[in-house]
Amino acid sequence: MLFSVKAFTGHYFHPQILAITHMAALGWGTMIILGASYQLIPVVLETELYSQKLAWVCFGLFLPGLVALVYSFWVFVPGIHMQCGAVLLLAAVLLFTVNVYLTAKMKKQQTIQEDFIFSACMCLCFTV
Repeated sequence: MLFSVKAFTGHYFHPQILAITHMAALGWGTMIILGASYQLIPVVLETELYSQKLAWVCFGLFLPGLVALVYSFWVFVPGIHMQCGAVLLLAAVLLFTVNVYLTAKMKKQQTIQEDFIFSACMCLCFTV
C-alpha cells in the first residue's frame, strides 16, 4: 500500500486498489476461514477430517491462484493469469467444500452444526 499512494487519491476502480482488495479479502479473509475451518470442523463434528491430503491440495491450489489473480489485477492485464487464478481459487474452495461434506458424512448421527457448516461452505463457493 505504501508503494501505491497515488492509487488511493483517484477513482476507486484502480488496478492497485483491486489487487489490494482481493489480497485482503481472499488472501487474508478466505485463508483464515479455510484454515480455521480445517482446525475446528473435526472438533465440532467430533470426527477426523476426511482427508488431510485434500486439505493440502486445497492450499496448493489456492495460493498460486491468489498470486495469479492479484498479479493480474496489479498490472491490470485481464487474460490468462486472471482466468487461471480464478479457476484455481474456485477449485480450491470446491475441494474444501467436498472435504467438509465428506467429513460430515463420516459421522453416524447428523446434527444441526453439520447443516450450518455445509451451508456456509456453499455460500463461500457462490461468493468465490
